[in-house]
This record gives sequence, C-alpha cells and structure tokens, in this order.
Amino acid sequence: MDISQAEKSILGIIDQVPKIVDMATVNAMNIALGTFKRRIFTQGKDSKEGQIGTYKSKAYKKRREDNNKVTAYKNLSFDGTLENSVKFGTIQKGKTYAIGIVSTKSKKTTTAKIAGYQEKQTGKTIFKLSEKEKKEINTN
Repeated sequence: MDISQAEKSILGIIDQVPKIVDMATVNAMNIALGTFKRRIFTQGKDSKEGQIGTYKSKAYKKRREDNNKVTAYKNLSFDGTLENSVKFGTIQKGKTYAIGIVSTKSKKTTTAKIAGYQEKQTGKTIFKLSEKEKKEINTN
C-alpha cells in the first residue's frame, strides 16, 4: 500500500467516526431506557433509587391483587400503557437524544398527565434519569 492509498483508507475511517459515535449513543440510550423502565415499572423506585411508595386505596389494591399485580409497593404498572409511552428519541432537530413520555390518550386523560399526577401525589421525582442511568449512558 502506498502513501496515497493509506491516506484514502485513513480518511475513509475518519468519515465513519460520526456514524460510529451515533450508533454507540443509540446503544447506550437503549440500555438506559431499559434500566429506566425497570427501575420505575418493575422495582417501583424513584430517580433517587428510593421506593416510590405504596398503594393507599384498598379498592385499587384489591383490583391489583385480582389481576396478579404487585401490591407490596407502588410500581406504576398495570396494563402497560404508561410504560409503553416512555420512549427515547431525538429532539432539537435530531441533535440531542432524550428519554421521555410520548403522551398518548389513556381512557379519560393522557399518559403525560398520569406521570405528572404520580409525581405530585408521591412528592417524588420519578420520570428523570437516576445517577446510575446517567452513568450507563456515559460508559456504554
């Protein structure tokens, strides 16, 4: 390989760097999204890794029991509507990646309102990346 061919080869690799970085970012965001959803909808934890709380309504707790759902702690998971509305994508014309709620209609309200109501009701920040999740994005 002569110097000209080597230069073309190196420039070809350099041209691929933004694409490789983008692929790595998408991979890291997918990992963080999975961890984010697991924290909230399986483990029932807020953004500081503490429990969100407990279900207070006896009628709702009974409904959860009848549907084989967790009742020992609040995990915001019942039919999957709220969890399925949490997505990752790009904002600012594709320049920034974000995890958030793509608000969908859920019976009488929207999933974004449900999420906001849960944070207000519990007094806890739930739908924000935890420090652990932020680290996952930065290390993957």
